[in-house]
Amino acid sequence: ISSVFRAEDSFIPRHLCEYVALDVEMEIKWHYVEVMDIVDRLFVSIFDSLNQNCKKGLEAVAHEYPFEPLKGSIFD
Repeated sequence: ISSVFRAEDSFIPRHLCEYVALDVEMEIKWHYVEVMDIVDRLFVSIFDSLNQNCKKGLEAVAHEYPFEPLKGSIFD
């Protein structure tokens, strides 16, 4: 997990494009489905953590940009 910056000419103290990226490297021993399993578990863990620790923030975002609750596995 790391910050990523795209340098562009600008007159502000921050970069125009800044974000945090997750870069995963793993060996595929059998099939690409292994990667999908890892990604599935990762997102479920992230969503569970957001729901538990960021309720007020999610409510504020949903007020401006309505969205379905973050939940469960993509394969369920």
